[in-house]
Amino acid sequence: MLRNSQRSETSSASASRATWRNVSPTLESASAAVSSERNRLAADVYRGEVGFDELRAPQGAREYARRLAQHGVTPTALVRAYRLGQQIHLTWAIDELVRTYPDPVRVLAAVRTLLSVNFRYIDAVSEQAIEEYQAERERWVRYVAAVDPDRRRVVVRGAGPGRRRVEDAWRLADA
Repeated sequence: MLRNSQRSETSSASASRATWRNVSPTLESASAAVSSERNRLAADVYRGEVGFDELRAPQGAREYARRLAQHGVTPTALVRAYRLGQQIHLTWAIDELVRTYPDPVRVLAAVRTLLSVNFRYIDAVSEQAIEEYQAERERWVRYVAAVDPDRRRVVVRGAGPGRRRVEDAWRLADA
């Protein structure tokens, strides 16, 4: 039987995978890992173990934003994925609060806190992801203009033995 946090993680991962399934198999698998990583960070924020001033988007979320930029997925789609994940998470959390606490006053107070913390979390993490996306998109556009079409196809598909070398060379050239 799944624990509550695992159910939320599973729902978020499923929605995220469905959103990106047709974009790329690489993005689909990255999406599931990122959902899990974001859920762990959100739980730390809810418990007060991570403050908003020290909140940093998980590495996987930043990498996912870079991959979306490389695949030409719009930043609007990236932000939409955050909103959809937020909706799924909040629906699950509110349902759990209603199920767990029969006192509507207590549930309302908890929902107010949940909404406040959740909004600040999503705002901070999605802004960082968009910044990462924009920086990568700018690098990617410069890279695409400088690289021949065959090598570009290898990198975009995420295949081929030279993929990492090409990406590393492009990042070094950009530094």
